[in-house]
Amino acid sequence: MIYERYAKKLFTYWLYNLPTNEKVIDFIQQMQLKVNYHYDVVFEWVPYNQFNYIKEIRKGNFSSVYSAIWEDGLLYFDDNKKEWTRKSNTEVTLKYLYNSKNNINEFLDKVRTHLANIYNRNIQVYGVSQNPNTNDYIIILQSEYSRRYCEKCLKKYANIAYKWCKPCQISCLEKNFKNWTSSNKQIDNFIQKMQLNINNWNDTIIEWIPYSKFNDVKEISKIGRSSVYLATWKGGPLYYDYKNGNEWIRKSDKKVVLKYLKSKELEFLNVVKAYTTYKNGIILKVYGISRNKKDYIIVFQLIDIHERYVFYNLPTNEKVIDFIQQMQLKVNYHYDVVFEWIPYNQFNDIEEVGEGGFSTVYSAIWKDGPLYFDDNKMEWIRKINKKVALKCLHNSQNINEKFLNEAKEYSIDSLNILRIHGISQNPNTKNYIMVLQYAEGGDFNKWINRNYESFDWTNKIKKY
Repeated sequence: MIYERYAKKLFTYWLYNLPTNEKVIDFIQQMQLKVNYHYDVVFEWVPYNQFNYIKEIRKGNFSSVYSAIWEDGLLYFDDNKKEWTRKSNTEVTLKYLYNSKNNINEFLDKVRTHLANIYNRNIQVYGVSQNPNTNDYIIILQSEYSRRYCEKCLKKYANIAYKWCKPCQISCLEKNFKNWTSSNKQIDNFIQKMQLNINNWNDTIIEWIPYSKFNDVKEISKIGRSSVYLATWKGGPLYYDYKNGNEWIRKSDKKVVLKYLKSKELEFLNVVKAYTTYKNGIILKVYGISRNKKDYIIVFQLIDIHERYVFYNLPTNEKVIDFIQQMQLKVNYHYDVVFEWIPYNQFNDIEEVGEGGFSTVYSAIWKDGPLYFDDNKMEWIRKINKKVALKCLHNSQNINEKFLNEAKEYSIDSLNILRIHGISQNPNTKNYIMVLQYAEGGDFNKWINRNYESFDWTNKIKKY
């Protein structure tokens, strides 16, 4: 065993600082006998006076966590010198376990737990020590362990890689509630609730945005009771700058889409919920809410060419993304169908129903199912395992206006007989797919059978 060369030196290092508890000594010896390779970590007893610059990171009910500098440092094998040596002034984390002097078995179980989780957490355990003042035992861990905790509130980061602390974020947002108001209690409560539901460092913080913050407002379309405008948001949205200080800053002069909706507060908020409840498949990202005179406004992100490809499981074709955004902007009522991009792996039990010259129609089960507004719960939910019709256009890898124009002829109005849930793409053939409502009771099959000979691209499904 290569480690045996260093054993005598190590035991000399211990000689006048040995732990007094036999169970602890036996445990350390057992751990050291497991060293089989030169790259293994040598588990040690480290005298407490070896630690300098001890700084508290977190205090809990059962333990405390400190950062420290281990003077002699970690034992490691030097490949160049072909010998064991020490990395002096190693930064480490010390985890003090309260009353552990009276609960040795429990303490050693805690050590074993940390050792068992090395591969899951990628945090090495260097050894154990003991505080001479309290006689509490200490687990010596890799320094990265202490970096898991927020320096402000001492709680564990919700996202360690980006050092994002959810409790601190929530506290900051709550303190800021007094600095803004829409002058409408329902709107304020909705925005506050959305802000307090933030779960990730890259979540969008929905805000109340005074209309005076917009420049260069230009109308681009009218859709029923709503109008759509392009604008520049002077201050810009908040985003988490993990590269420079891990703080929230604003992207000024951000291009946005404004959707003016002529509706009362409750109906307006029900429409906003359609864009914020389930984000998978919803390309439009809501930045906030505003108001111009009588009309409430939903403020959307305008996705530019560089942002199009950061969405997980979304299409890379610009025409498709633009089309989906246009269709999603048509949601004006809580009973409208929310048009979505639906990943192909969402479909199970795919069975061919009929084939024509230009397309093939299948029945399938959509696992997550479409979004719909539950009048009892007053929220958008999904109708899981929904049977749908998939209309696959042959040779549509390079999508054209013909496909998009046909998709437009279907309606997202749930009161209309011609309904479309969204579009998808077969990952093998790259052909695009219209996801349509499937008629229960076999009407769809009967229609296919009656019209099989003439079933092609130009024929529209008139009956479900």
